Amino acid sequence: MHILWEKSDGNYLSGQLCINHGGIVGLLEEQADILLSKIDSDIPGGRIDALELMLALTRINDDGKHTRRRLTLAEARLIAGGRKLDIKRGQKIIDYLSGSLLSNKVDPQLRGSLRLL
Repeated sequence: MHILWEKSDGNYLSGQLCINHGGIVGLLEEQADILLSKIDSDIPGGRIDALELMLALTRINDDGKHTRRRLTLAEARLIAGGRKLDIKRGQKIIDYLSGSLLSNKVDPQLRGSLRLL
């Protein structure tokens, strides 16, 4: 995670930083929430559509474990496009989730290019 690298001391990563933010899961959750809020501020209702896409990319197997589910880009665009099935909107949400919309922007809250996909 970029935040750990940013706060590192040379080649040493801070375990205290992880503890302060609820561990690796807490750091990921914090950064994911920031990204989803950014999507929602740029695309009204985008947070829900982004979450719908991420849920569509998972499945529960016969053993009850969460596993990856593959989608075509066209399917992902439709799911992320929301109820109107707007593929341009869907692509923009995918771009946010993949980090491509943020890679050239400096956002102090997102500390680098965060990707959820």
